[in-house]
Amino acid sequence: SPAQCMCLSLGCSLFLIGNILLLKGPRTLRHFAFPFLFFFLAVPIPKIVWNPIVFTLQSWVSILDVELLNLSGIPAARQAHVIVLPNGSVGVDEACSGIRSLQSSLMAALFIAALVLHRLSAKIAFFFLGVGLAVIGNLIRSFTLSALAYRSGIDILEKWHVTPGWIIHGFTSLGVIALAWVF
Repeated sequence: SPAQCMCLSLGCSLFLIGNILLLKGPRTLRHFAFPFLFFFLAVPIPKIVWNPIVFTLQSWVSILDVELLNLSGIPAARQAHVIVLPNGSVGVDEACSGIRSLQSSLMAALFIAALVLHRLSAKIAFFFLGVGLAVIGNLIRSFTLSALAYRSGIDILEKWHVTPGWIIHGFTSLGVIALAWVF
């Protein structure tokens, strides 16, 4: 289970941290801080942390989508995490919350920042810009799917649900790379 995986990861990490401190001291531990922290993004996040993040993202995405749809002339309303259109409803489920693109963007931003950036302030800014790219990309994806459902009918979502996800993944990846080049 994810909780057991996280506990095992935490236990192994604490064992390694203790040995590094004992054998090489705090300076060496600071040198390896990033790999230890990065490792925790690679293992499944416990549900106690995961669920509130997903719920918040689902709420933000559905709220912002309804506002953007209404601003663009498409009548829409929100019921919990469902976008209600005149010809049907579009649900914002866990996968559509953007949590996976957020997690992959976090990993990419952290890795690239550790690899190419030297100042802490630049690393922090790069991290938040990477998170912003993931959120904006997912918002564009969900808005596009909702607008497509309004224009072509709800049935079109089965055919086009995956394609915008890959496009936004490319957008986020290229955006993180472009940001690294700028920094």
